[in-house]
Amino acid sequence: KPQTKEQMFNVRHAYHSIKCLFVVLEEHFRILNTPMVFDIDTQSKVVLVLCALHNFICHWANGEEYGFFGEANRESEQRYRTGQAKAFREGGDSED
Repeated sequence: KPQTKEQMFNVRHAYHSIKCLFVVLEEHFRILNTPMVFDIDTQSKVVLVLCALHNFICHWANGEEYGFFGEANRESEQRYRTGQAKAFREGGDSED
């Protein structure tokens, strides 16, 4: 468990960064929108490969920050952040 405010911030920041990543990946790779029938080892490899593929595409997209997925990434992140703000305003748990 986090012992300091800084550690708590780091844990929450990592959680939200990973959640944003999955929002982006789910919008670009349909395999993540259906239950996987693979064993857990294969499932984790699929996610790692999709992260690598996403980074590869972004890297080779003429040096643009988001590259090929640019606008979709920004829209996904904005929708995620808007949902987080709404949950906070409504008193819900933003850690879902």
